[in-house]
Amino acid sequence: MPKPTPSEIVTAIEIMFGPAPNDLAETAPNYSKQVEVRTLLALLDELPSDLLTLSVADNLEFVRCRAALATVLPIWGHGGPVAGVVGIGLA
Repeated sequence: MPKPTPSEIVTAIEIMFGPAPNDLAETAPNYSKQVEVRTLLALLDELPSDLLTLSVADNLEFVRCRAALATVLPIWGHGGPVAGVVGIGLA
């Protein structure tokens, strides 16, 4: 299977989560989107790093957001509530 491109991942995000929710939106991903979050993380793992042309600040935000998703999955798996991650998406 070919590696995904950044634009294909953006399309996948829009299909799985809808248009750009923020951390405070009622439509922000929650425990009911565990499968979609796992799918997104799998796609990001397959993304060739040479296709990412991000500034240092944008790369840091990308890595932090990915880490936030990976961190929340085990909590959701045990039925725990999750508060927003401070500082994510504020850039």
